[in-house]
Amino acid sequence: LYIIVIGKLYSIKELGFYTRANQLSQIPASGVTSIFQGVMFPVLSQVQNNKELLRSYHRQGIKLSAFIIFPVMMGLIAISETLVIVLLTEKWTPMVPMMELLALGGLMYPIHALNLNLLKAKGRSDIFLKIEIIKKLLITISVILTFSYGIESMIIGYIVVSYVSFFINTYYAKQFINYGAIDQIKDLIPIFMLSLVMATCIYVIDNNIDGYLLSFTASAFFAPLIYFSLAYIFNISEVEMLTKYFLKRD
Repeated sequence: LYIIVIGKLYSIKELGFYTRANQLSQIPASGVTSIFQGVMFPVLSQVQNNKELLRSYHRQGIKLSAFIIFPVMMGLIAISETLVIVLLTEKWTPMVPMMELLALGGLMYPIHALNLNLLKAKGRSDIFLKIEIIKKLLITISVILTFSYGIESMIIGYIVVSYVSFFINTYYAKQFINYGAIDQIKDLIPIFMLSLVMATCIYVIDNNIDGYLLSFTASAFFAPLIYFSLAYIFNISEVEMLTKYFLKRD
């Protein structure tokens, strides 16, 4: 829908900037989502009648996906201009504001998908369809209200719909396993704050090193170092979970 509207109302160049910004911002979010959906669906399906176990597994999936995607997307926002110049050259810099906004909206993409995954695991495709219809209507309304104000306004409308959709998606998680929006927000806030601190640090690094390639390399090196150090200091349980997983694989 966005590509059709932008293609009709704006120039080919602007459509190109939007398309590439969307591609870059979606790569990490869609990658993480597809992995977690593939892993979580059979696990949740096996315990669909055990409310406590279903809640525990679903909560672990939500927290772990956020632990991975939040720092990636916020890091993307922090060094967006440098990243675009290194990967695509300076002629693509007009897409930077679009990419930053799309990355902000993409923060919640895995969370949306996993909450919908819960419905599929419970065999409630009827509710899944109902939610998707509601969300598509909201997106359509958002496009109608924002298209005349520019592409960035359209993206802001998408972000608003994304965060409203979080409360729609989590309504049934509350009904089925008593793990609704408030509980999920409480679990996500510590991860969000760590990601924000990390992103602030690499933003400072990025803006104080001359040379785009050197700045990008330094940011890519220090970002995981800062993030995992903070997560370890503040005893974020996902660090231990990931450590155990990789140790078992070895």
